Amino acid sequence: MPILLFLTIFLFFTIRFVFLFLSGLESNTYVKAVRSAIVTAKDAFANADISYVFNVIIKIGGKTAYKHKRIILTEVFFSLLPSFLFSCFISEKKKDMSLYVILKITFCMMRTVDKFGNPIDPEVGYARGKILKNSQDEAKRREHAFEIIRWRYNKWGRASLYDLTGLAGGFLVEIKHLEALETYIGPAVFQPELEELAKKHLGDGEVIALNRATAGILATFLALLKSGEKVVHLTPRSPAHPSFVRAVRLAGAEYTEVNKVSELENILDEKTRILAITGATMDYVVIPLEELRKAIELAHEKNVIVFVDDASGARIRTAIYNHPRARDLGADLVVTSTDKLMFGPRGGLMVGRPELISKIRAKVYELGLEAQPPLIAGIVGALKAYNPERLRNAVKIGERMYEYAKKLVGENVERSPVGFRITAENVLTIIMERAKISKTKIVPVEASSALALKILEEYGIITVPAVGMPGASPTMRVDATSKDMERIKPEKVVEHINEGINEISEKIKSLEEIRKVIHGT
Repeated sequence: MPILLFLTIFLFFTIRFVFLFLSGLESNTYVKAVRSAIVTAKDAFANADISYVFNVIIKIGGKTAYKHKRIILTEVFFSLLPSFLFSCFISEKKKDMSLYVILKITFCMMRTVDKFGNPIDPEVGYARGKILKNSQDEAKRREHAFEIIRWRYNKWGRASLYDLTGLAGGFLVEIKHLEALETYIGPAVFQPELEELAKKHLGDGEVIALNRATAGILATFLALLKSGEKVVHLTPRSPAHPSFVRAVRLAGAEYTEVNKVSELENILDEKTRILAITGATMDYVVIPLEELRKAIELAHEKNVIVFVDDASGARIRTAIYNHPRARDLGADLVVTSTDKLMFGPRGGLMVGRPELISKIRAKVYELGLEAQPPLIAGIVGALKAYNPERLRNAVKIGERMYEYAKKLVGENVERSPVGFRITAENVLTIIMERAKISKTKIVPVEASSALALKILEEYGIITVPAVGMPGASPTMRVDATSKDMERIKPEKVVEHINEGINEISEKIKSLEEIRKVIHGT
């Protein structure tokens, strides 16, 4: 029987290789596709429904270029074949699991391209283009955004700019703290008050102040992981923040990303050291409370450390969705960004189990990732000033903006907890529809970036696709919690974005024109 199984597997892969070769698929491209599928494995078929799977195949196939259809059909055929071949050799339970895995990988293979047929970079979760080819090009885009901001500020002042990212932050330092903004005196003076406020905000435990939330992610993985161990990341919507996969790779560990708690049962194994959970994504998609609670319980049953990334979730989840704090739910570690949805400087704050924080703190000091005194003073001021009622009031303004945007821009607009968003793919879809074209040389991230730069230059509206770090979400998002929303009517924001879409639709046929918008002359 084992010999027969071996021959079956050998025959399967031989036929598959020949079929792929005849399909004209380069081996290097195929290897990249397979790696991408493994890294970006996101959606599980908890109840393997064949008819649903084929409906997905047909739907995606219809939206993808012909050359991708052939590859997809090849993958579907040879991914489903083993489930029938192996059914003779394995138990019913294993047969079901085999089918589950096969269907999951099949779906992920199809999602290695976006809806326009562009290959997705698994590290950032979106397709690279001819203008934004890599992080260096995205950094150049950010620098161009700063040039525009500087130009508007020097010409018309701060009143000409509207930061609607929800990440504007602030620097609320008390006068009595100014004399303590020194290298060694500051941390000693601010620490007791910082700990008290941090525990109130995030829950009990030891406290670390960091120069970025991503610094906390990096230090955690470098301090707690050994080479060959695994991090499983549960996020309500992919892609996760790229800092996770980058930090895990630096630690020499494996990274797996999932979107449903139902997938964890079969993925959390003896190699899994940490379960990372995103409380709210970069686009403010919030994990359901029961999913969060169940994931923490499941991880602890398997002796896995739970690390919750509550960058914005520490406020969105608790203030708007009435969730308990992550530490109160049993999370071992939680980190938040002190500039997101609060008036603090860009920094990080971590609270967790003392024995874990002790190791992480040492790594933070080794790598120079700790918050410096002015940053700590700003974090203390932000925590004191934080008012959850302000977020709750923003929900009403966000609903008003969303309804108007849906009416003016179209059905591709999505509701967010405190505003509205348009995914990069939908931005490009809307622009192409208005330009009355069916093909384009630009990719979604370039479409949303061009739109963001245009509304920044013309109207002073600052959004993440213009000023975000390389790898940040390319979704066009407007946040009603932003302080600048007090100076501009919600309807006017929507109208400016709509006008920006019209302007980019007039330029989309020229790659060079779009390049000028994104990178300047």
